[in-house]
Amino acid sequence: MDKPTVIFFGSFLEYSVQVLEKLHTSNEVDVLGVVTTPPRPAGRKQELTKTHVHQYAVSHQIPVFTPEKLTKNVSLLTSHSFSNGWNLTETQVEESSEDTSKNTLDPSTTLHSAQDDRASQPINQLTDTPDLFVVAGYGKLLPKEWLEYPKMAPINIHFSLLPKYRGAMPGEWALMMEEAQTGVSLIEMSPQVDAGNIYAQATYEITTQETRETLYTKLYDLGADLFLDSLASYLQFLEEPEINYSKVGATGRLALPPMKQQKTPDLLYAKLLSK
Repeated sequence: MDKPTVIFFGSFLEYSVQVLEKLHTSNEVDVLGVVTTPPRPAGRKQELTKTHVHQYAVSHQIPVFTPEKLTKNVSLLTSHSFSNGWNLTETQVEESSEDTSKNTLDPSTTLHSAQDDRASQPINQLTDTPDLFVVAGYGKLLPKEWLEYPKMAPINIHFSLLPKYRGAMPGEWALMMEEAQTGVSLIEMSPQVDAGNIYAQATYEITTQETRETLYTKLYDLGADLFLDSLASYLQFLEEPEINYSKVGATGRLALPPMKQQKTPDLLYAKLLSK
């Protein structure tokens, strides 16, 4: 078959970029577009700042979609245009911070150039339904309508050995609980947080010098490699699910179709930590 097409979802600093870059530069998938969170005021001057993912996408001419919220109307992905290198106006961001309950960003909204602030027509339109969604550090739940949208599946790269440490801060909790080992899990997404069936996992031994930054750097690299390494067997499994395609991939990591359901007694949540 042709290379599967992907829309990538991610917003977590430079770590999400590690995954996006590996997908974008690989020969395994074709990245059609990127979904990330909108520019936010940052720094002493509170200047509007794009996410690292947004910046990477713009610099590599990948279409970008920056909704404040994901509505049930997933057809926005095809009936409206992605922006490619265009940013939200200050007014739109101020309005979103004042009342997020009403701000469901429509990508057809007029966009302005980050360079000269002249209004422009969007310059790239997504016309094809993607084969896969790939999520790595996006931080928002995808509505059921979005999960059902890709032709094949929505895939989440989660940075723990599920069902341990579902949720927002799996790396921090692994360090706080003094785990000797953690890893990454690839799951078919479900409406519940990190609760989908697991199709691949890879382990990582936590070092005594590990920090949050070093751990996430290694886990996001590991997650991208695991996704690409297990992709062929996963796609084959989707075509012939009655056959067990479990095998060790080229990098020695284990791909695990058929799906492994998460066991509730082993469940631990990685809740948000406050300062």
